Amino acid sequence: SIKGFCLEFSFPKVTQFPEMKNGWNFISMPVRPGDPRSGSVFPNAGSGRPIRFTQAQYFSEDSVAPGIGYFIKYDNDLWKLDQYVSGAKIKEIHELTTPYRVKIFEGWNSVGGLSATASTADIAFGPIGGLATPSRVGEVYRYVTNRGYEQVSLILPGFGYWIKISSSGYFRIKPLPGSFGKEAPALSDE
Repeated sequence: SIKGFCLEFSFPKVTQFPEMKNGWNFISMPVRPGDPRSGSVFPNAGSGRPIRFTQAQYFSEDSVAPGIGYFIKYDNDLWKLDQYVSGAKIKEIHELTTPYRVKIFEGWNSVGGLSATASTADIAFGPIGGLATPSRVGEVYRYVTNRGYEQVSLILPGFGYWIKISSSGYFRIKPLPGSFGKEAPALSDE
């Protein structure tokens, strides 16, 4: 017989995109949105849907997902920029241990970060099927609206990043140690 139960609930984290300006913005999801449809996350975007770069092509996306970098354009007044998004924290991206499967392909890809800061040194890759594990080719870059591209050593929440890899695989990233603080202790049966 059941003597009691515990229901754990977390309110969605509401977070602000780090830089959202008129013109093209290169962003990623700093949280996993409850409603990932692009029209719900970016209702005021002048470009319509977010644009992802993969397989040497740009693609318009109907929905957004963690771990992917998107270009989004705003050409209206500053009061209509979509600056906030709510959802669940993204603590790690790994195709085998999390629900996030970010497939990337040989060459340049647009990727995103977590809900906490990560290091480019903590970027890793997983193999697809029996293929060799890809490796990073060169540095990691981000695009800053009206300034252009810059090389980075940290992956910050909400920004999109360019990464070049040697072959197709899965994108993996983990946060800097201590980024999410200590987890709550487990409840005892006593």
